[in-house]
Amino acid sequence: MRLRSEAEAPWRAVRLVFSGFFIVSAGVGFLVSVPQLIGALGHAPNALPLTDVLVNLGVDAGAAGFFTWALLGDLKARDKQMARLGREESLSECQVQLANGKKLRLAQLRGSVRVVVCAGTHAQVRASTLLGEGWCGVWCWRQRCAHVRLAHCTAGPRGAGQRRAVPGRAAAQGRAGRHAAHLR
Repeated sequence: MRLRSEAEAPWRAVRLVFSGFFIVSAGVGFLVSVPQLIGALGHAPNALPLTDVLVNLGVDAGAAGFFTWALLGDLKARDKQMARLGREESLSECQVQLANGKKLRLAQLRGSVRVVVCAGTHAQVRASTLLGEGWCGVWCWRQRCAHVRLAHCTAGPRGAGQRRAVPGRAAAQGRAGRHAAHLR
């Protein structure tokens, strides 16, 4: 899963490292400017002018704030990506039964067949299936594709737990041939 994450965002690790370095650098600069501010406010001999010290503090605080914002944004994007990849990996563990009766995990079809899975209420799955059948002719002549028909779907709000059978389409099964899959 980490390799897929790196492939999708190859420069994220570099951005995270450099953002961290820039935050530390701006923080050190800010801490160095605080005694300078105290000296300028106390009218110490050889102290920097107050305006120069305030500019330095502003630049350091702005840089630290910007790079913190960039770092947090990258971390949030990484977490969202890892959650999505985790969901995809858990979906790939679902078992399917091919039209010839052979049972496989969806992950075993990766690289040889394009699998599209629809989930939702009975009406949503039916509408998606009907809409997708129009695209099948375009995709099937270019590459192998699998028609996935859900055997069950959950109706109603989350957690309702009622399962209803989704009617299959014999025409869709026939077009997919030996690659038609049925979810358990």
